[in-house]
Amino acid sequence: MEEAKEALFPGNFQTSDKTDLTSSSSPERYLTRSKPEPGRKGSQPTRSVCSAAMSSDSEMAVFGEAAPYLRKSEKERIEAQNRPFDAKTSVFVAEPKESFVKGTIQSKDAGKVTVKTEAGATLTVKEDQIFPMNPPKYDKIEDMAMMTHLHEPAVLYNLKERYAAWMIYTYSGLFCVTVNPYKWLPVYNPEVVAAYRGKKRQEAPPHIFSISDNAYQFMLTGCDNSTQGVAFARTNQSDFNESLGKFIRIHFGTTGKLASADIETYLLEKSRVTFQLKAERSYHIFYQITSNKKPELI
Repeated sequence: MEEAKEALFPGNFQTSDKTDLTSSSSPERYLTRSKPEPGRKGSQPTRSVCSAAMSSDSEMAVFGEAAPYLRKSEKERIEAQNRPFDAKTSVFVAEPKESFVKGTIQSKDAGKVTVKTEAGATLTVKEDQIFPMNPPKYDKIEDMAMMTHLHEPAVLYNLKERYAAWMIYTYSGLFCVTVNPYKWLPVYNPEVVAAYRGKKRQEAPPHIFSISDNAYQFMLTGCDNSTQGVAFARTNQSDFNESLGKFIRIHFGTTGKLASADIETYLLEKSRVTFQLKAERSYHIFYQITSNKKPELI
């Protein structure tokens, strides 16, 4: 098992030096070898997959030359959706050399399962050494939390297939898994930065830019509003007592996205500016200005 993991994740995850994309180095040199999956007839689970809402090839054009390194093409997704698959017999099986390989169940008897691998070998293993395979439409899935069957061989296989296509970023629930490509990929260009700016996580392919931009947006929405300095004052009940009412009007554009907003103030307690009860204070903004922390405001 450790050999297979080392083959999938050579070295560490640090950024490598730039190298020519036309280099003869191929991702397969770092991967365990396996033959292409043959077609199999059968039904597929009906669980939805996030790729159903993926961007079209024309929408991915905004990423420029980085597009094929970020998301599967429409053609590849359609082919995967239509590929025959037998969910009852298609499995991953534990194998001493490569940890896990694809295979087809031949028979079951007394807690033992006979599996024929894609390489033609026949293995007889315990039932707990086989793992159900996901339908082909889940191949190279962007968020592994969406898999029908989430287990070690499914995760390793998905990362391996994405890495073979130089798709080095993959989501796993709340986390973003990155596999070092050991070469420079065109996924950090200015146009890629611009394409991820302002997009929600589910609106774009996995990328460190998406993680950082979403963190920045959450930081903005989670911070204290600057109007608290003007509208809040200390009282006997609270250090942040709101002494006014606010009417917030939000404006949306024709596409449904937020366009602007404005705030109208009602019932402002003007008397607090000149008079406060014992142990109370005026509005925080006056103390902030007189503290001389920001002399440019005076």
